[in-house]
Amino acid sequence: ASFNNDNVREGVHALIERRVDGLIFIGGGNDDDIIKDCLDANVPVVLGDRHHGELPSVEFDNEQSVKNLVCALYDAGYRRFAYAGEPVTVQDNLEARYRGYLEGLKLCQVNEKDSTAILDNTLHHLKVQTSYTLLEKFLHSIPREEWPQVVLTSNDMIAHGFMSAARRMGISVPEDIAVVGFDDITVSEYFNPSLTTVSQDEKLLGRSCYQLFKSVIKGKKRTAHEVLPQKIVIRESAYIPEEVIRNYTE
Repeated sequence: ASFNNDNVREGVHALIERRVDGLIFIGGGNDDDIIKDCLDANVPVVLGDRHHGELPSVEFDNEQSVKNLVCALYDAGYRRFAYAGEPVTVQDNLEARYRGYLEGLKLCQVNEKDSTAILDNTLHHLKVQTSYTLLEKFLHSIPREEWPQVVLTSNDMIAHGFMSAARRMGISVPEDIAVVGFDDITVSEYFNPSLTTVSQDEKLLGRSCYQLFKSVIKGKKRTAHEVLPQKIVIRESAYIPEEVIRNYTE
């Protein structure tokens, strides 16, 4: 179900009226009232890529993955960090990614002056265009010696916008600024430079949600919670030695 969408609410209520066996909500956030309506109507709910209270759910380990990524980048020599993404109140998984970023900085004892967060609502709708504009504005606002050495983003499309803007500004990726994405969409492997990112198995998420859903509607599980792993994929836009990555994956 999409978040902040009246059509979703209407659709879910129509399904409740038709006595649907149950519902799976993938992603989203700000839809607690819709989920409550399902539960009040005794319609079982399973959450995918999110976690809410005691509801049965399957989610990726977004927080730990970004935390590991920050620490791996730090161990690889990066000292000035920036994070760019949508407001963390938009979706649960986005909040977890940003929380992992902050936890990683804290664990590595990165100075507050050496970290920046760019959270912009427009990135939710126009990822490439907005990230392109935001990078130019951000870099022009600070001295070059204060530029981040690596920019982490909440998804690959934002990372692509950043790299395009950098290229137009004569900034080399990763020599001047490294860039890291999230999601590992197909084009990321073939972009120039290819994008270092976090890969997650969406098919595994779908299968896991369906298996849990079958158990829930049969009354076998009501509070089960499954966490799926993600993988840091090293490519050209941000280099991390394999031996460093192994410290956070084994």
